[in-house]
Amino acid sequence: MARIRSIHPGLFTDEAFVSLTADAQVFLMGIWTEADDQGAFEWKPLTLRMRLRPTKDGPVDDLLDELEAAKFICRYAVNNRQYGAIRNFRKYQRPKSPNAVHPITDEIRNYVGLTQSISEMTTDEAPSIPRKEEFPPQMEEVGGGKEEKKDIRAVAKATRPSGGLFDEFWKAYPRSKQRSEAAGPRSSSISTSAVPTRCRSRPARPRSAEPAAHTCCAPA
Repeated sequence: MARIRSIHPGLFTDEAFVSLTADAQVFLMGIWTEADDQGAFEWKPLTLRMRLRPTKDGPVDDLLDELEAAKFICRYAVNNRQYGAIRNFRKYQRPKSPNAVHPITDEIRNYVGLTQSISEMTTDEAPSIPRKEEFPPQMEEVGGGKEEKKDIRAVAKATRPSGGLFDEFWKAYPRSKQRSEAAGPRSSSISTSAVPTRCRSRPARPRSAEPAAHTCCAPA
């Protein structure tokens, strides 16, 4: 199964990498996705060709030989089965939950840069991630966690005032329409008593008459 891998920026200035042919460079990146989390993959040229070069003609044996000669990969056998390993694979690839699919030897462990052992696990034994519909219906994800849904009616009942005329009114008119009719029409006018004094309109002041011209300045 193909996996997502990361590419170090220094790869494109590596002398060994730039000395490869263009096809070999792309093929090497494809092998990274086919290898397990140890950096091991099955040495099956026909399978690799179908998965990594489906639209290209010709075998990939020459590309594997080129990568092996440049010491990017090496070939080994376990129980009469052929495998390949990627040099320093675990030095640049850091999977969160690494799984070992293919067997490796102690020599290959050092070749791929693996410092600690990974429990061998096949793809059938790998733990599956539960689907969204498998979560309980009363749970929902909130901010990366899970929070129980609250009953809106229960919250309204707990916060509703109790006692007095309110309960009698609520029981007498159980429907919202009946309560609206019993409460009577709402007045569109606003009482002036509720308006602050400074906001009330004040009567316009009458304009004072213009002062008469002084007799001393009046023309003769």
